[in-house]
Amino acid sequence: MRKFTYALIGVVGAFSLFIFTLVQQFPAKVKNVAFGPAFFPLFLLAAISILLLLLLENRRAGSPEPMDFSDMRLPGLMMGLVGVAAGIFEYAGFVLSSFVFLLPAMFLLKARPKTVFIVSSLVIASIYVLFKVILRVPLPVGSLWEG
Repeated sequence: MRKFTYALIGVVGAFSLFIFTLVQQFPAKVKNVAFGPAFFPLFLLAAISILLLLLLENRRAGSPEPMDFSDMRLPGLMMGLVGVAAGIFEYAGFVLSSFVFLLPAMFLLKARPKTVFIVSSLVIASIYVLFKVILRVPLPVGSLWEG
C-alpha cells in the first residue's frame, strides 16, 4: 500500500507539473480584469500541491489508519475524460469536446440515458448562449470545423 501511495503522489505530481508548464503559455493578465486566464488553473494546481503534501506527510508520519484506494477507478476514469476532452479541444472545438466529456461522465455517474442527453445538451447550450451570445466571448470552434 505504501508503494502505491508514493506512486500516486508521483503520478499526480508529474501531471501537475505538466499542467503547470502548459499554463505558463497563458497570458498573465488581461486588460481591465483582476485575474488573468492563468489564475484559476494555477489556483487548482496550488490546491493539488497542498493535498499532495498532506498525503505525503500522512504516509511519512505512519498514519494509524491506512488509506483506502480500493475505489479509485471512477476518479481515474474522470481524470482520463478530462484529459481526452482537453486534448481534442483545439481540434474539435468547445461543443464537441464538451459532449466528449459530459456524455461519458454522466454515464459513469450512473445517470439515466434520457437524462444524460437532455442535461448534456442543455448545459452545453446554456454555456454557449451565456458566453457566445450574452457575454460575446468567443468560444473555440476547432480546426476540424474551420475552412
